[in-house]
Amino acid sequence: MRAYTSNLLRWLRARGISAATTSDSSDDQQYRELVDHAVFGIYRSSLDGGLITANPALAEMLGYSSPKELLGMGMEALYADPAERAELIERFATAEAIENLEVDWKRADGERITVRLNGRPIRDRQGRPGGFEVIAEDVSRRRAIELALQQSRKMEAVGELTGGIAHDLNNLLTVVICAVDLAESTTPHRSEWRVNLAQARDAALRSRELIERLLSFSRGQEPAVEPLDLARVVARTTPLLRHLLPDNVKITHDLAPELPKVLGHRGAIEQILFNLLTNARDALPGGGVVRVAVARHSPDTCGTWSRPSTRQNGDRLVCLSVSDQGAGMDSETLERLFEPFFSTKKEGEGTGLGMTMVLRLVEQLGGEIGISSTPGAGTTVRVALPAAIVEAPVRS
Repeated sequence: MRAYTSNLLRWLRARGISAATTSDSSDDQQYRELVDHAVFGIYRSSLDGGLITANPALAEMLGYSSPKELLGMGMEALYADPAERAELIERFATAEAIENLEVDWKRADGERITVRLNGRPIRDRQGRPGGFEVIAEDVSRRRAIELALQQSRKMEAVGELTGGIAHDLNNLLTVVICAVDLAESTTPHRSEWRVNLAQARDAALRSRELIERLLSFSRGQEPAVEPLDLARVVARTTPLLRHLLPDNVKITHDLAPELPKVLGHRGAIEQILFNLLTNARDALPGGGVVRVAVARHSPDTCGTWSRPSTRQNGDRLVCLSVSDQGAGMDSETLERLFEPFFSTKKEGEGTGLGMTMVLRLVEQLGGEIGISSTPGAGTTVRVALPAAIVEAPVRS
């Protein structure tokens, strides 16, 4: 134990972690207390994977009641992928130190955590490695915050880009609408051109509505919600979006009756459906069927949710789903699907902003989005929106 605490003391001091100077006779006790009361996990392992010593902080970090529970385990049991430790042994057995190495461990309940390791190999008098002395820090929360910050910065960039483009388009549309008004004023009422001008005006006004939604998106404004019949909105919108799909792609509907109304915004729901149908189309280059469904939401229908906190209210959610039997996605693609500017399409075929906008709109509506996909077997996207609460009339 003296050799261990002495080595650990030198290692701690080299990294600025030291206690008050004490006499040689009390070193063991002082630094045993330092290890036992450290806020970081500290352990010693043998080269063959045995856990020789561990402090209470390590046990707490991994969800065990005491260090004794850990000492009967092999180090491989702590790794999410046991093969990772074997690679690290080969990598660091001849190194002088282990510095800021991040690995994937798992807690007693199976939860995966990211752990940062700092330490050094233990060598005998001949310089042969016999084990490791390591300090372990759970950096999972820090990593999550860093990723959220990166996502926030990307969203700010998307907002600035979208806002600039939308502003310029709005100016151009103003010119188009004024030109249509001028043309209408000089066109006879019975002229067939009146119909064409009316269609041009309608398209321009719809485009202006879209631009307003883009501006709201760029400013982070939440759309004004109202009680909506989701099935009816979908039934009326999909025929208008039919032109997005080629002739060899068919849309089928499965709209459950007598569902509660949702708190939503018609324009936002149309935009969500537009992006989901576009993605389904791109997943079916050889044709196929896209299934659009609206039903009462079940929390167990899809496992990956952006806002899991609302899943407890599954009886008050209505779910819109869009499914295809196209190419599907692997796990790595799914993890990056909502990342701004990420796209699996060829250059020039997509901006990588579609699912980012869908996620933002869904969250603005207080809903959640879930995706299940298998390579070669298709994809299902589910958007669950909160049901509107209708207050019972007060009886006198």
